[in-house]
Formats: sequence, C-alpha cells, structure tokens
Amino acid sequence: MISNNDRMKKKLVILNLLLVQVALFGIYSCDMFTTKNKKETVASEPGKQQPSRAEALTYDLTSFKKRSKVCDSGDKQCAEVVVQYPYFQQSNASFINSIIEKKVKTALHETVFNDEVPNVSVEKMADMVIEDYESFIDEFQDSSEKWDISVSVVSTFQKNQLLSLSFSTESYTGGAHANSFIEYMILDLKNEQELKVGDLVSSKKQLNTVAERLFRKQKNLSAAQSLQEEGYFFEGGKFKISDNIGIQQNGLVIYFNSYEIAPYAMGPSAVIVPFYEIKDILKIKY
Repeated sequence: MISNNDRMKKKLVILNLLLVQVALFGIYSCDMFTTKNKKETVASEPGKQQPSRAEALTYDLTSFKKRSKVCDSGDKQCAEVVVQYPYFQQSNASFINSIIEKKVKTALHETVFNDEVPNVSVEKMADMVIEDYESFIDEFQDSSEKWDISVSVVSTFQKNQLLSLSFSTESYTGGAHANSFIEYMILDLKNEQELKVGDLVSSKKQLNTVAERLFRKQKNLSAAQSLQEEGYFFEGGKFKISDNIGIQQNGLVIYFNSYEIAPYAMGPSAVIVPFYEIKDILKIKY
C-alpha cells in the first residue's frame, strides 16, 4: 500500500470534465448508458452488401458500484467505486471487449496502486481498490479522507468498420483536488487493431496546421500571439497535436488533458477538426 503522501502526489487533473466534456460526450453518455442490449450498426465498405440485423453490434451495459464497509458507520470515512462500460455481445467481439476491460482495469488500478496491473476481473480490481482503502483507514483511523472513483466508457463514433471510444476516469483519493482524465481510442474492427494518427491522415503536419488554426480561434488568439505568453507550454512554444485523438460524427477530436499543455486552472482543451477541413488528407471513410 502506498503512503498517504504518495497518494496526494499522484497526477492531478481536473475535478469535473468541464463544459468541453459535456459538449463532447453528453449526448453519447445519455444514449449509451440508458439502454441495455442496444444495437449499433457498423456500415460495410462501399460496394459491399450492408450488414444484416444479425451482424449489427450489440452490447449490454456492465455497471456496478462498490462501497467500503465504513460507509455504513455514519462517519465521514467512505470509499466508493462506480464503473460502467459496454460489453459487446456478438461472438467476434472479443477483440473489443478485451481492450475495453483492460483499459478499465488499468484506470482503476492507477488511481491507487503503482505496481503492475494484476490479471484479475474488472470487478475484482474494484474490490482491491476498496480493500486498499479499508487497509488505509485501519492504519490511519483518525483520517477523514474519502475516496470517490468512477470509470466510464462511451462510444463516440461507429461506422465503416471503425469504432471510437472515450475512456473517462474521475477520482479523488486525497490531495488538493480530484483527478480527471480522458483517453480516446479508435479501433479498426475489420483488422482488429488500434489506429494511430498516421492511420487517420496522410499528413500529420497538415493536420497540425489546421488544428492550430482552430485551437487559436477557440482560444481567441491571433496567429501572431505567443502561446507561451498566453500560458500554454507546448515544447518550444510551437503548437503540436496530441496523440489522444478520437472520432465524432462530424470530425476528429484532439484532446489535451489538464496539465498537458496548460496549468490546472486553465483546464483541458479539445479541438474539433471537421472532416471537410481535412478531406484531402483523410485516410478513413466517414
């Protein structure tokens, strides 16, 4: 078990997902986590027969909450873990499910532990977090520290054998404020592999140019204004896209978590690059 001081020194990101996350994910999360056994269709390639109803992606929502025993004692001490993610039902979906479960386990593990992620189920991993809190309370019985941890997975795009997922983690395990982190992942369902920036566009340089223009417009910065003087700490003062990229219905999402390019007080940033802005370099079908 790591010390209380170590817990407070763990990476800190933003307490809430702020307005930008609401704009990005609100509509998806409402849709994703209110219907069990939902069906999602992945369109086929041009010229090929459209998938039948039986070929549609279907999932059940895996959702659970774990609470420490001390939560029922009436004291301020309490730990709570909330997890929700889709589990796809078709027989060839093991590729998707294994990636999602691995990411969720890693997110839970990293909120508390510093060692290697054990080979256990997602629910067992949540149990281990609760057990670690109870061991912490046994050692520091006068502590009023509370832990709140939530991990959720949302599908942001699904079409033409592409699946874009966002993994959102919010946690408070001591310290000045809560942690919050969003990570995107794009999966090629046909070839069962994760896609990187180079798989999405033919020119990363051109994508960077378009994204910087949109970033500056969003932040009300002229092309001549210094990013460093405005509080951003891009290396060398030059804008550079993040590798944390996802897909929405109308374009690519380039996401910067808190502390990645700016101080905590400035929060995270998201740049939406419409498909029409990069149609000449886009390598994926949308």
